[in-house]
Amino acid sequence: MTRVPIYILFVGLLMKAHHLYEVVFAAPPQKIDMQTEEPDSQQAPERSPPPHPEKFNLLHLTPEKYKILKTLHKQEDRFRKKEQELTDQKLFLSAIEKRFQEKFERLQPLKEKMAKYLHQVESEKDLINTKLHMLFTKLKPEKAAELMEGLDFDTLLNILKQMNDREMVEIISQFAPKKAKIIIRALAVRSQNLENAVRE
Repeated sequence: MTRVPIYILFVGLLMKAHHLYEVVFAAPPQKIDMQTEEPDSQQAPERSPPPHPEKFNLLHLTPEKYKILKTLHKQEDRFRKKEQELTDQKLFLSAIEKRFQEKFERLQPLKEKMAKYLHQVESEKDLINTKLHMLFTKLKPEKAAELMEGLDFDTLLNILKQMNDREMVEIISQFAPKKAKIIIRALAVRSQNLENAVRE
């Protein structure tokens, strides 16, 4: 929050005091209605004229310094307006943050539900891969490789990873040389990624 300098507050008080004096003492005298005037014997004694406004100068300021004080007084007003603007902005941001937090809390159950659903899907996928692995290991390598041609590449890699080295080599050797190289390279990358994840 912006703090108004103390000297500006002091200047503001002096300016207000000077303005009050001009209003009270420099106002034109009220006219007296001659028709309702009381007899001379009942009239109040005349008051001495007030001092000239220019003589009322607490700090004995020159016109130039008085102009500076007025400028400082305006700066005080700008400080106060800026401070109010910052306060309003802070309240606005707090309201937005509160609304965002409320929406986030409402979405939290949905997030948990989606996480549970994804976990279920992964579990079912792992179960399918396990069953496929058991099926392919019972087949001859030639037949297993022929059936694996119809699988997506990710599923193919998951099934091969569950096999022992001998079974994996026998099946991969049945693929075309170009595809066999791609499979071996992909398995190596997955194995390296798994090792890095374990180290971290």
